[in-house]
Amino acid sequence: MNRRNYSIALFFILLIGLTSCKPLDSPLSDLILSDPSVLRPEILIKKETNSLGHTSFYGSVKIYDKNGDLVRLKDGVVSVNSVNLPLSGSEGTRGRFYELTSDALRFDSGQVVTVIIQLGDGEKYLSDVKAPDKDLSKMYLPESVSRSSNLVIRWEQISVSNPRTLFLRYYYKKSDGRAHSGEQTVEISNPSTGRYILNSGFFQIEPNIYEMFLRLISSSTGTVDTHFMKGGFINCQLVLTGSVEVQ
Repeated sequence: MNRRNYSIALFFILLIGLTSCKPLDSPLSDLILSDPSVLRPEILIKKETNSLGHTSFYGSVKIYDKNGDLVRLKDGVVSVNSVNLPLSGSEGTRGRFYELTSDALRFDSGQVVTVIIQLGDGEKYLSDVKAPDKDLSKMYLPESVSRSSNLVIRWEQISVSNPRTLFLRYYYKKSDGRAHSGEQTVEISNPSTGRYILNSGFFQIEPNIYEMFLRLISSSTGTVDTHFMKGGFINCQLVLTGSVEVQ
C-alpha cells in the first residue's frame, strides 16, 4: 500500500472509531417537548452504606424514547425532592442521563421521595416512591471464609418483606495469574429470619476465588406519572455493602 492509500485508510479508521465512541442521544433531544407520552422514564433512588458506616445518597433518571434511546430534555428540568439533577457524562454510545450523588438527596426509611420531570414547555409530571419502611442499619460478615464453608450473612432491622436481593461480585484468578471477576444476584425468600446462608458450592463456580463484594438490597416500587409511556418505573433502594476474603 502506498503512502497516500495508507493515509486515506487510516483517516477512515479514525473516523469510524470517533463516530462509534460518540454518545448517541435520541432525536427528541433536539426538540422542545410537550408530549410526555413519547417518553419512558426509569428512575432509581438509592441510599447506600458501606462497611465503614459511610452513607451516600444517589438519584438517577434515565428517559428513553420508543426506540430505547436516551433523551436529554431541551429546556427541561429533572428534580428529586426539589434538588435538580445534572446531566451525566456519556454512557457508552447510549447517550446521557440525569444523575447526582449528594447528601442533598437525603431521605429516611418510610419517606416518600418525589421526582418531577419538567418538559421544555414548562409542564411538570410527578412520580413518587415510598422508601422501604425499615432501614438496613448493619450487615454482619466475617472477615474471611473458607472455600469449603458456608458464608452466613446477617443483618439488623428485620422485616418480613426486606431485604429481598443479594448482589455478589466475586474475584478470582485463572491459570495465567490474571485477575477476573463475575457477578450474580440471588433472591432472599425469607428475610424475616435476618440471615442468608450462601452455600460453599458458590465458591467452586470459578477456580481460585479470593474475594467477594456483597450488596444487600431492600427495595420498593412507586408510581410513575401515567402521562408517560408505559414501561417506565421508579424504584427506591436501601443498600448495605461489605466484602469478604475467601481462603
